[in-house]
Amino acid sequence: MELASEWVDILSRHFNQEIEKIIKVHGGDINDAVRFDVRGQSYFFKYLEGKVKHRMHLAEVEGLKAIEGTGTVAVPSDYEVLESNRGSGIVMKYIDTAPESRSYWKKLGTGLALLHQQSSDQFGFSIDNYIGTLDQKNSWQSDWSAFYAAQRILPLIALSFDNSYLGKAELRMADKFCNRINEIYPEEKPSLIHGDLWSGNVLCDHHQNPVLIDPATFYGHREMDIAMSQLFGGFHEDYLESYHEQYPLCKGWQSRLRYGQLYYLLVHLVLFGLSYKASVLSILKEFQ
Repeated sequence: MELASEWVDILSRHFNQEIEKIIKVHGGDINDAVRFDVRGQSYFFKYLEGKVKHRMHLAEVEGLKAIEGTGTVAVPSDYEVLESNRGSGIVMKYIDTAPESRSYWKKLGTGLALLHQQSSDQFGFSIDNYIGTLDQKNSWQSDWSAFYAAQRILPLIALSFDNSYLGKAELRMADKFCNRINEIYPEEKPSLIHGDLWSGNVLCDHHQNPVLIDPATFYGHREMDIAMSQLFGGFHEDYLESYHEQYPLCKGWQSRLRYGQLYYLLVHLVLFGLSYKASVLSILKEFQ
């Protein structure tokens, strides 16, 4: 699909310059995307048309701002939300990527540890945002177990039940899990986390620096980012080694990974269907 002329006009006005060399590129599971040039600089524009959640792009930009403001891990630069009668999108500088070296993975681990040391008095975020296309509530709460239960696990359990992916027995297991969250997780201060840290949301630039994209940012338990990074693979072991050197995880973190992954598996169950049910049940059945 070519970029509509209305978008071309909006981008040209945004830069006060005609855009050139428009090439369709991959924009993820949700957005369409193009790469284009202005004054010899390449940019990336991802956009949604038709039924648009304009807040989705605004929320993403707020997450990028929060991460950028820490000075710990890079995010794309010159990002801005644009609107038209067709929909909404985000424009930002294009990141030329390179194969990852060991230095890249070490930088990622150190940078993420520094990001996680940025804290708040409570769990949550300044705005609600999204994980994929799903609403992610971020009302401030002082207790991680209450936040994780009320604003992460139980809403997705309810959606899974409504979609007939889970039954009443699984609802009871989920309630038991939520009642034990405070026993499972060590008490830690809230950490600023990426929130959706799979390998596709970290890019390696030509200077071997990690760049975080597509955040679902909030102040949460830092093991959530670790759990997501280990769910689908793609992260070199040097990443965790350098993370531990900077900000060691509490004893037993490996055994807790699955409880953080439960949230992300529920997201995938709701978005992509029954192929994720067995993975969800393998965790919930611990709480029969």
